[in-house]
Amino acid sequence: MAAPVSTEPTPAESTWIEADAQSRTAAKWVITTLAALGVGLFGAAPAIKGLTLSWTSDWFQLTVAGVLGTIGLVSLTLLILVIGRVLLPVTTSLTSLSTETVSKANSPTTSMLPEGVTTLAEFVTRLKGWPEIIASLQASLEDAEKSVPPKPRASDLKQDLATAKQSQIADRSFAQQLVEYDALAQIQGRYLRPWGHSWLVPLLVFAGSIGSFGFLLALSQPAASTSTATTSSTYGYLTEISTSKVSTEYWAALRLDNCAAQDGTVPVLVVSDSGDTQMVQTMPSTTCVEQQFAVRPAVALITEPVSTVMATVKPSDAP
Repeated sequence: MAAPVSTEPTPAESTWIEADAQSRTAAKWVITTLAALGVGLFGAAPAIKGLTLSWTSDWFQLTVAGVLGTIGLVSLTLLILVIGRVLLPVTTSLTSLSTETVSKANSPTTSMLPEGVTTLAEFVTRLKGWPEIIASLQASLEDAEKSVPPKPRASDLKQDLATAKQSQIADRSFAQQLVEYDALAQIQGRYLRPWGHSWLVPLLVFAGSIGSFGFLLALSQPAASTSTATTSSTYGYLTEISTSKVSTEYWAALRLDNCAAQDGTVPVLVVSDSGDTQMVQTMPSTTCVEQQFAVRPAVALITEPVSTVMATVKPSDAP
């Protein structure tokens, strides 16, 4: 009878189930992140930016944005589908292991098979033979125990039967670990080598990045000016309406007497003119403080300086 087989699995084998669960959990988080990123880049971002592009005047910019956006969105969708395949169930058994798992199990440098066997085929044959061996030992033990007096080898048969059952349990454990390893390898292969192509995921990541950021850059517009549009500044003279109490109070509140010339008018710079209201700025001097304020016809009058026109007078030839 063969010696009992060691039932201690290797550290790597004991973590395959945990690694399987961690791979699926990580895939869920990656899918959630990619979906949120896609919504932010292709949905909310253009709306938040408040684009004012027109197909009539900005057709080239919109065409480039559409092409890049399509590349980015398709790549992102395919990447989600590839990673989502990790969540699909895996069906495998000891007789349907992948080629990679069979090669690794048969390699002498690995410890995926129990002691006493060197190939996966030999291990499968031994595993299938345990029921017949145990049944034969059980029958022999019963015959030995029924004999009167019991045969001396009954105790040896009982020990052999216990060893065979222990070895069968150990082989089943190794078989289950092989199946779990193969399932994990298939799960990882779904996103590391989707459909047998290891270059597909890096390509999708690259295309998705270029398309997404290119889409945002293509839709970029110059920042709108926040400054108030003003008309060309002109010089003028501000005159108090002496008959208006409102004008007098306004004049005093702004201390415009400090800025008045000898004729009582205040030279100002007309910054803007909206029709009924004009924004003016006083000219700074030793007595006048520079300030801007609005002027309406009810509080003051603004007159512009008279332009000097140069004219050439030709003497008349008349007598």
